[in-house]
Amino acid sequence: MIEITITREQLDKAYAQGGDLGAIRNSQMKGNRNFVGFLGENAVEEYLPVKPKNCKDYDFVLEDGRTVDCKSAMINIPPRPLTNCNIMEVALHQKCDLYVFCFYVKPQTTLYICGYIPKQEYVSKARKVNKGDTDPVTGFNYRYSSRVLPMKELLPIEDLLCLNI
Repeated sequence: MIEITITREQLDKAYAQGGDLGAIRNSQMKGNRNFVGFLGENAVEEYLPVKPKNCKDYDFVLEDGRTVDCKSAMINIPPRPLTNCNIMEVALHQKCDLYVFCFYVKPQTTLYICGYIPKQEYVSKARKVNKGDTDPVTGFNYRYSSRVLPMKELLPIEDLLCLNI
């Protein structure tokens, strides 16, 4: 896991990018947290050997040609092995090879690049939750049908650092 202390400049950049994007289709927060996605994407671009390719299906391309979609979420405490890596069902149509999961801890202004997983492995391992379900551990109420996988199931993000562009 890579831990990054977010600077004011990084926050300002992400807020500007999020504002430019506006509300996107199927957004849970109607665009109000776009900056979290951009914080994750900007960190992945800075710390991993990827080339940006921002399209509707993925955010980056690795040297070996695999495509990467970055999934970011805001949480209140640092991620732990049982922290859920969620993807809404409506987003599973995206054509990518890998997911990278990032968590932004707002009170601490810390971002964690937690790990990655091939999309097909995520889909086969993740449990399905329905709109309105409540997580029995966290009490989180799902507003949309989603897939959920504990962070401990991700592969070490450091494995991707060995690639050279």
